[in-house]
Amino acid sequence: MATRLVPRAQFQMVPCPSPKTIAVCPAMDLVAVADHDHSMTVYRFNGQPAFTLPRRSKQGEITCMAWKFNGQYLVMGWSDGLVEVIAAETGSVMQHFRQVAADGSVDRRGVTCIGWGINAIDVPKFKARTGDDVAHPFPASAEVNVLKALPLEDWATGKAPIDIEDFLDREPDLFALDMDPELPDKLARMDVTFLFPKLPALPAILRPQQGLDSATTEMFSNQAALDMVLHTQQPLNFDAVDSMIWGQGDGSLRVVLYDSLSLGAVELPDEWKNKDIRHHHHAWHPYSSTHWFLSEGKNQEGKLSTLMFPLTLGILRNSGNYIHHIESKTAQLETLVLYVRESLFALNYYWKSAKELPSRLKENMEEDLVEKEEADLIAQLYELACAGHCGPTLKEWLVVHMGDRNLKRWDHAMTTGYNKVTELLRDTLIPALDRCQMLLDSLKGLAIYHADSPFFNVPLEYFETSTNVIRCMRLIASHALLVVSQERTEYAIYAKWIRGEFVRLSSNTPPMTEPEPLDLELLLNYLEQLGNSKMDVFIQANEKLEKLEKLDKSDYDVVSAVVLEIAKGEEPDRQNRILNLHTHFEVWSRESQKLVGQITTWQRESSMLGKPIVLKTGAWRPWASRIRMVFEKLESSSDMTTYALVNAEDDRDQLHVFRTVHSDIYENTTSIHRQQVGIWRTGGPKIIDLDFIDDDECLVLVKEANEPRYHIMSCRFREPFVGPDIMDFDDNIEWEIHNHPVLYTHEARISTNEDTVCFMKVNGRKGKRYVMLMDENNQVVTMLSIKDKGEDTPRTLRFDRIDTWRTT
Repeated sequence: MATRLVPRAQFQMVPCPSPKTIAVCPAMDLVAVADHDHSMTVYRFNGQPAFTLPRRSKQGEITCMAWKFNGQYLVMGWSDGLVEVIAAETGSVMQHFRQVAADGSVDRRGVTCIGWGINAIDVPKFKARTGDDVAHPFPASAEVNVLKALPLEDWATGKAPIDIEDFLDREPDLFALDMDPELPDKLARMDVTFLFPKLPALPAILRPQQGLDSATTEMFSNQAALDMVLHTQQPLNFDAVDSMIWGQGDGSLRVVLYDSLSLGAVELPDEWKNKDIRHHHHAWHPYSSTHWFLSEGKNQEGKLSTLMFPLTLGILRNSGNYIHHIESKTAQLETLVLYVRESLFALNYYWKSAKELPSRLKENMEEDLVEKEEADLIAQLYELACAGHCGPTLKEWLVVHMGDRNLKRWDHAMTTGYNKVTELLRDTLIPALDRCQMLLDSLKGLAIYHADSPFFNVPLEYFETSTNVIRCMRLIASHALLVVSQERTEYAIYAKWIRGEFVRLSSNTPPMTEPEPLDLELLLNYLEQLGNSKMDVFIQANEKLEKLEKLDKSDYDVVSAVVLEIAKGEEPDRQNRILNLHTHFEVWSRESQKLVGQITTWQRESSMLGKPIVLKTGAWRPWASRIRMVFEKLESSSDMTTYALVNAEDDRDQLHVFRTVHSDIYENTTSIHRQQVGIWRTGGPKIIDLDFIDDDECLVLVKEANEPRYHIMSCRFREPFVGPDIMDFDDNIEWEIHNHPVLYTHEARISTNEDTVCFMKVNGRKGKRYVMLMDENNQVVTMLSIKDKGEDTPRTLRFDRIDTWRTT
């Protein structure tokens, strides 16, 4: 099909430091740009900023950015090893990742490139629906009752044409894709947690020197961001695994599944360590469980080389259809542990804030009573409540020092504190613990089912230990909810009584009416614990508890016995950590790390970073090179083909095209079935940049010699390799690139022999693809959209200019 290129917009912005720090969204009209100050701004195509994120790391710098294939998230990599995942809809940080070594030290290996990908679990099912599997055609069941939803030309087949990109939408149409699971699979994958009310967002509480925890606080304080993490799951994920993979400064690769579950770092083969490996570009395909990285480094002889590294995710081959259930539940469990941690922090914060003013006023009064050698405040208030007698010091404190203003402040602080604590216990902590228990039960059931298989070989004691801790925390939280409810009732009576005494003592005339009778027992109960609440034992994290010996484990029987004693009226031991929620969370945090580590260790070990393919030696231009994996329906129905387009530093007018045919599951060099190389020559103009449009075509940006004029050419990169002649890897196929059509000519604003157009990017979906040119020292961006021109014209592309916009 012929296409044309339509200029969409042009705008100016602050310079970006590198082509890797600008990214075009594949699903929306958005461009993400990082400037030299390493703050990030997302622009719309009309030049209007959508949102901006300030620089978060003082030491680190943004090194690369990438959008997820469906445009849902944007990920940023930093030079200090930090990776942040940002929601496109809200502009908030959803997740942050940083490798932590076994000794607790932070891994600061910089991020060199980031890639997203999706891998089908049931590949034959995907191929059958897209028409790529001739041996297993599309099932006839899809032809039933769908004619009304199809265009007239598709009535003969009973199904609309589908390709791979239809699976990459944010919310795929499962009816059109015919990928809805069968009833037994639906029942096996049923998630009852979606029937529960959504967990509410937590209040945003800033902490001093918060560091990376600010991203977690930001995520949990935004309801939309929280729902994305905990309450939304794409049905397509039942049949596919989406992964985020980034290269680190030492050449290792880090794998994250379903946007949140980190499997850890997959290290280089021993013989390729210390070879200055840097990954630059990433390629993936739904039909393959292997990801390819176009990298640079030294070969075995120590020469700078262009390399292709294969990363095979063995979990796709060994885990079957349960992988989505395991990975998503494990990721949710990790997120819920953080949610519980933030809930406990909020409980402690609001409770301490509520008691701060009353404690300060009470301490001032206690100091005066000590100086005058009088009875303490509680004793005098007790006497005032029982006998109605008020000494002069107490009266002065109540009428003069407290006054109407401080009484209102006291009441507001305590009322707000009780309400907040009740709300956090009832609506956040207890429901979150219930969800964690359900997730653990679901994972435990799979562990029992796969007890004799290495697929999910997790000892049951890991689940039992975590379950025991959750039971302890839930029991303590439930009892704390009863205690705070009782104290709130007692405080309401105390507040009403102290207000009445203030009015009586500050008035010179006797009251006209009798005071309303109060429940004296509840009033005296509150006076006895004034400033020393029972809630401190349950929810407050204080220094005294930190100095005590930590619990090795949580014992439900012990906790329930202590709670029963308190329910019978026994005074709790305030030095005992057994009733403190923070104490049990420390135990749970350790056990949860062990459980998640046990699950992810096997999955990481089943992933293999194989030995690289050395494409060529010598310096090359990583920013003017690309890699792509395609399915060509070769002799073996499952073979994949990976194309690497490389522009050498010393041959700017040449483009090397490396073609490698390999198994869909790459294991070693025996998985390579064919290797070829071709060379495109421009005949003079030097190559500035290039990028793929689809599986057949790429665009090449060239510059005329000694002229500030640039051309975009359309090239069929597969064309030389599909003929009858089969070339060996050491032979070259040469053809002239200038014979290909020139689609667009760009006149630089600055007349100079230097390269003012820095790079070009292609992104988007079928029917909505874009080309982006960066001009004038990485400041002016020109956006062009690719449109279909018609079937009756030759294979060409055309650009049409639209408008210009500028930002500062």
